[in-house]
Amino acid sequence: MTSEAPGVPGTTKTSIGNGADPAQWRGCGTLLVVDDDQAVRNVLQLLLERCGFTVLTAIDGHSAVETLRRFADEIRLVLLDFVLPDIDGETVFRLMRQIRPGVKAILCSGYLAESDVARRAGEGWATVIRKPFRADLLLQAVRTALQS
Repeated sequence: MTSEAPGVPGTTKTSIGNGADPAQWRGCGTLLVVDDDQAVRNVLQLLLERCGFTVLTAIDGHSAVETLRRFADEIRLVLLDFVLPDIDGETVFRLMRQIRPGVKAILCSGYLAESDVARRAGEGWATVIRKPFRADLLLQAVRTALQS
């Protein structure tokens, strides 16, 4: 089974870190996907649900913070777009950490320079992924973040 990664037509799932097919890797628990692009949210939700996760989605920063507030004990990881229509991803992450200090988040962005990616990786983010990304790399990032 193959599926395209967000923003990368024709890119298919390959392997994640241990050589397992992403379609066979199973996770559990609830993840929050925050992105203002409905197509990206839909693809990520489908991909993550196929791996066994329950996926909540939010279209902007304010709804993301409210969703985390409502489901703080259930959400294991947040996949957070850097550029949102109301408040930026960094601010959203800071607000989320006020609600739940140990919340794990993966920053997803197509607008960060390589130096910005490295800097943000040390600011409490589980990791930073540059868009467009392949499905296998996203799943490896999710798996690594959840295991850390």
